[in-house]
Amino acid sequence: MDKLDITNMNDLTNQNLIHNNLIQNNIHDAINILIDNKYTYAMNIKIELAEKEGRKKYEYLSDMEVIYYYVHFERDMDEKKNRKRDTKQIYLKELLTFCQTLIKDADVFDIRGEEVEKKGSLLQGLAPWNIRRYNDWLKTAKLGRGGKPYSVATLAKKVTIIRSFLKHLYTMSYIEAPLHEELQKANVRSEDRPNRDLSYGEVMQILEYYRQKRDIFSYTILLALASTGARIQELCQARVKDLFYAEGKYWLRVTGKRDKQRDLFISDYLFQCICEFRKRRGYETDIKTGDIMPLLLNRNGKIYNFRILSNQVTEMVAKTGLEFLKYRENPVTAHTFRHAFAIMSVEEGNADLYHLMHTLGHESIKTSQIYLEKYMKRKNNVGVGFADKLK
Repeated sequence: MDKLDITNMNDLTNQNLIHNNLIQNNIHDAINILIDNKYTYAMNIKIELAEKEGRKKYEYLSDMEVIYYYVHFERDMDEKKNRKRDTKQIYLKELLTFCQTLIKDADVFDIRGEEVEKKGSLLQGLAPWNIRRYNDWLKTAKLGRGGKPYSVATLAKKVTIIRSFLKHLYTMSYIEAPLHEELQKANVRSEDRPNRDLSYGEVMQILEYYRQKRDIFSYTILLALASTGARIQELCQARVKDLFYAEGKYWLRVTGKRDKQRDLFISDYLFQCICEFRKRRGYETDIKTGDIMPLLLNRNGKIYNFRILSNQVTEMVAKTGLEFLKYRENPVTAHTFRHAFAIMSVEEGNADLYHLMHTLGHESIKTSQIYLEKYMKRKNNVGVGFADKLK
């Protein structure tokens, strides 16, 4: 349904294109429906009708339609500045989970069913105390890693999305009270950030494990992450045509956040590993201009799903059973190798924050500083210079 038959405008106002019962569906299934932007035209027609009648902008939208419209709403003429599909999926997951939780534990949050039923809307039936109770529950619910409460960083992400959504509903007069003000902010301090540091020696131990195993597939993926500083999604999306030779070196052109491109240095050894990887998969190793085949292919000869591969990388590292892993507070993930890349740059004396920022594709030099923060505090601890001498 790319366009809607609007011959009968009254029928349109009574038609919920995206039904509220999606809230109670499996979240994964609901996201698969809501991620498609084909309903945006119809949403705009319903909004336009309300405006022409002098009503509130979202007068004819259901809760699900409001969530859908908020997630897909484009704020900028430049497509690159609007939410990407992956970001939309994150927003949908958080907002659907928020609504599902309110419905499932309505008694905990003291949600008045008669008010929700009267207004025909969960969101419009919410009161300030419901959000305050949800806020308290969110801080203590043991839904985080290892059955513990969410980390401050996770809380910050969730609260930011929900606050933004509720503020939007209030601004558009879909809800009457500024419910977003009842959610506490979650400010992430440096000590709240998970330890993602990984040293050169630890990286080498992980690589050596898979070198000994002669597992070219795991080895190449881990080597590519550690030696380029690439995001896992960037590697998954790379095509053969993106690999090129210039100034006597191999380079890989990747597309990062906000569709910004940058070139990653590919060592001769990594290039040889990539060739062997492709050869073992049964594909050509020649670099061909215009070849849109994925550079790294899964066992089915298809592009890697970056979320699945990210989980596999975590499993790869855990499988090594290396001694240093026992003392880590957080598991080593694909993202950890970006931190390792930054730390190894410092350890080898090649680090310059400005150039590191551009190599990693960061928007701000402050992000690059965060990558090095914990490592530099340990490195510059004055006790390192003399404490080992005390017997």
